[in-house]
Amino acid sequence: MTTEISKELHALMAQEMGPMGRFILKKQCANLGLDPENISTGDLPGLSKAIYSAILVFTGEEKARKIEAEIRKMSRE
Repeated sequence: MTTEISKELHALMAQEMGPMGRFILKKQCANLGLDPENISTGDLPGLSKAIYSAILVFTGEEKARKIEAEIRKMSRE
């Protein structure tokens, strides 16, 4: 069963990065040893940093920081 955080994160990445967003999320989860369908709030700080690093070259500093902040915000909701 997919966690709510996972659903929200998949939706955010698809919205911000298009089809590439899901791939980036899946790849960064694999690099961190996380199941992309079972992400918990405790996983978000590390995952947000990994995603930031992965997308920086594609999006530029401003958008990468925005996405990182959105992911971190999910851990406080």
